[in-house]
Amino acid sequence: MRPENILRQNLFISGNELDRYLSSCPRRYKHYKIEKRGGEKDNRRSISQPTPELKALQRTLLDEFLVERLPVHQAAMAYKKNTSIADNAKIHARNSYLLKMDFENFFPSIKSSDLCALLIDSGNVNKDDHLDLRIISRVFFMHNGPELVLSIGAPSSPFISNAMLFNFDKIVAEHCGNLHISYSRYSDDLTFSTTVKDILFDIPAFIQKTLKSIKYPKLAINEKKTVFSSKAHNRHVTGVTLSNTGEISLGRSKKRSLRTQVYLFSKDQLSLKEAAALRGYIAFSNSVEPKFLESLLKKYPKAMRALVPATLYSDD
Repeated sequence: MRPENILRQNLFISGNELDRYLSSCPRRYKHYKIEKRGGEKDNRRSISQPTPELKALQRTLLDEFLVERLPVHQAAMAYKKNTSIADNAKIHARNSYLLKMDFENFFPSIKSSDLCALLIDSGNVNKDDHLDLRIISRVFFMHNGPELVLSIGAPSSPFISNAMLFNFDKIVAEHCGNLHISYSRYSDDLTFSTTVKDILFDIPAFIQKTLKSIKYPKLAINEKKTVFSSKAHNRHVTGVTLSNTGEISLGRSKKRSLRTQVYLFSKDQLSLKEAAALRGYIAFSNSVEPKFLESLLKKYPKAMRALVPATLYSDD
């Protein structure tokens, strides 16, 4: 079904009403900022949340049109069902040498024209289907000055970003495979690892060359976040610690913090908001280091049974 038909089926509006609605879509966002991880000078991330009505339409058009037409490369580890940051880290856990790179201003660097060009080039939209292209542009992208860009906060943005980088991921994965280098991408985080000494030093230049060669999107590397590491140093991938024994771990400081939070919860010293955040972090911890969770269950059985789903523990 074409985007036009999907919208008409969901909105029940005339052609003139559809045109007016599309004109307003890129402005139907609530903008706010949240704290980012790390110690950057500007430590706040801009979020643009679409209105509930636009968000519902984005999900519908995503599920009924984009998902079945655009592939996502297996090297893309973010925003996929049954895949976590722990799975991303496991890819690199047994390798000695590590390189981490980061895209700069990732989502807003992806333009409406990029997605339209991809859909035309892949044969999923005819270049003369101006209404369908207008729908794609204005439903999924927001105003950023004179341009329509991908927002951080729309439910459709994660899939679109992965689909837009399919060709990039394919080129990089094939190149790395030939060199016995493991490659994965978690949103804007690129990770490379190997057992071959010094081979990773050529990768940044290759990535820059690849970014220049692809038609879309036009992305840049945040060179300040390019980091080489090895087993001689602490290694982290998407917030997960890689141990020198080839395992993944929460890391000492995070485990210490988690113990403290569970203790405070056991003494009724956490707010409802803090307890909710703790539940989420415990679920994440179970995917990374389940044995540590078992130790908390033994030490704080009553508190942990109030914090974690019953599926995470057993009375047997």
